[in-house]
Amino acid sequence: MRKNKVDKRQVETAIDEILCELRATGIASNINCGGCGVFAKLLALKLSSVGVPCQIVFFDEEEPAEVKKEFLNNARNSNKTKFNRRERLILTPEHVAVRIKGTKLIVDGARTSNKNPDGHYSMDELEFALKYGTWNPAYDKRQNPKVARVIESGFERAGFVNCQLKLFR
Repeated sequence: MRKNKVDKRQVETAIDEILCELRATGIASNINCGGCGVFAKLLALKLSSVGVPCQIVFFDEEEPAEVKKEFLNNARNSNKTKFNRRERLILTPEHVAVRIKGTKLIVDGARTSNKNPDGHYSMDELEFALKYGTWNPAYDKRQNPKVARVIESGFERAGFVNCQLKLFR
């Protein structure tokens, strides 16, 4: 069975709608104070649900990507759930975003960019990092349902229909 091809312009419109609303509501500055991983997770889930291939990417000048990924996967494979401060910092990248495959477009909660990321996460790896990493406590997790609604409405305004992903409802 062949999937319907998604119009890149329609995806770009959805991304623009999302970023504009996040900026207008002030949520964008909150996302980039510890909520970038949550935003990346929600956007990647939404993009995947409408058939847009994407990749969760991270930026980190402190820790080489190979070290970060090796530590994370060793911890996951050993079912480790207790981490010291240093280990939690290794699990947490400086920034997380979503790359839309087939483009150079990288989206975080405030802007798009084409900067080269330091590494990438699978959804499982990101969820592990979100659960056990040390994220900026300034991020208000009560924003999660609002962020999910902004992502949904951005796709709806861009003309995606019948593609609701029930996130934080």
